[in-house]
Amino acid sequence: MRTCSKCKKSYPATTEFFHKNNQKKSGLSCWCKACSKVCSRKSHLKTFYDLTVKQHEQMYLDQNGCCAICGRPVEYDKIHTDHNHSTNKVRKLLCVNCNLWVAVLDDVEWHKKAEKYLLENN
Repeated sequence: MRTCSKCKKSYPATTEFFHKNNQKKSGLSCWCKACSKVCSRKSHLKTFYDLTVKQHEQMYLDQNGCCAICGRPVEYDKIHTDHNHSTNKVRKLLCVNCNLWVAVLDDVEWHKKAEKYLLENN
């Protein structure tokens, strides 16, 4: 058994519950995978979007747990934070499919070329 130094819960000392860490004598991280995931999300939201987890969760609740474009329900841990790549300003939360399309459509020059291509080859 191994105790997570973050949540203080005990789990079997396996890679099912702890990430590998070759710098540790045990070969396992000090934090369980659940705590690592929360910390990683917190760090990512702050670093990339200047958002707290609470602000991000509130956005999710304000959208009723749904994608802002297609309206389909999305699990919180699978939702994507859409933002303007020029200004880094956060827009809304999207499902993976809508996020990919917005990334393509956000490239105005590519969009013009694709439109020209379709018109010429219809």
